[in-house]
Amino acid sequence: MSKHLLFVFLGFSFWSNSASAWGDRGHQIVGQIAEESVKPTTRDWIRGILGLEPLAVASTFPDHVRSDTRFANDFAEYHYCEIPTGSNYDSKTKKYEKDCFGSMSGSIEILKSPVNSKTARVEKQIALRYLAHVVGDIANPLHVGNGLDRGENYCRVRWTASRTPKDTNLHAAWDESLVEYLGQTFADPKKNRKAAIYLTDYMITFKERYIDQLNQARKEKLGGGDMKSWLMESQALRESGIYPTGPGAENPASRDYCDPKGSARAVLDLAYAEKFAPLVESQLLKSGLRLAATLDTVADHALAAKSKPPTLSEKEQEEILRNVLTKFKNQK
Repeated sequence: MSKHLLFVFLGFSFWSNSASAWGDRGHQIVGQIAEESVKPTTRDWIRGILGLEPLAVASTFPDHVRSDTRFANDFAEYHYCEIPTGSNYDSKTKKYEKDCFGSMSGSIEILKSPVNSKTARVEKQIALRYLAHVVGDIANPLHVGNGLDRGENYCRVRWTASRTPKDTNLHAAWDESLVEYLGQTFADPKKNRKAAIYLTDYMITFKERYIDQLNQARKEKLGGGDMKSWLMESQALRESGIYPTGPGAENPASRDYCDPKGSARAVLDLAYAEKFAPLVESQLLKSGLRLAATLDTVADHALAAKSKPPTLSEKEQEEILRNVLTKFKNQK
């Protein structure tokens, strides 16, 4: 698919329902960075699974099916992990059958498996959508929870960094409010550029700022290590001042605004937004490149093992779009 057609399409795209890291826009940014950073052979492999559905759209699927009874209950816990302060993923006392590590490693296993039945491609579609989504999820430090405040969903805050202050929770503020604020910082009067609202707006600035990092060497460096090390990185960020009362304080009682029975509310002001918007920006970039590196590795394995579904070349994708557009036209 040509970049022009892809961006036209994207320009019109779209522990509970509140626990969706980054919101749609953040996940779309991660998916788009990944799709533009994978190797050409990987991109064709992805198209063989998803058809013409961009990764930017596929990455939002797991949040949008939370109200679908087929996904609502059984899949909800695969969006996050819990690692108490002072523990790592393997040493923590409480083990879970379902968590974000399971969904990522399980998705990779499915994507590497042979296409030997009519259901195999559908399984791979689900796995690829969840892998793209959850790799983005865990880049949000609040998706690696401490096991005490439901990924900071219990932590009541008042967001005052925008023209319209609102009461929300710490998790939701990181999901969407900070991403929206980041978009505001992308405004550039010298370039006659308004604040970023749509995915295409965000991507213009990301490409300008990080053109030197959107390369194979940077992708391979960020994609190095295992997924458990990525979880530990987010755990460390979680305790680096994201709680508005500062780091530490493992006991929720010491953060009265995180007491589910309380009513206290911490304030996230403009200074807080200015401090953490750069971290959100770097985490989105890092997550997109990590997803690209992961998909390159998985695609290489699938192609070598000849377990890939039929691929769709750039020419075939454009022909499909032309045929659809022809049929969409009103007949005289």
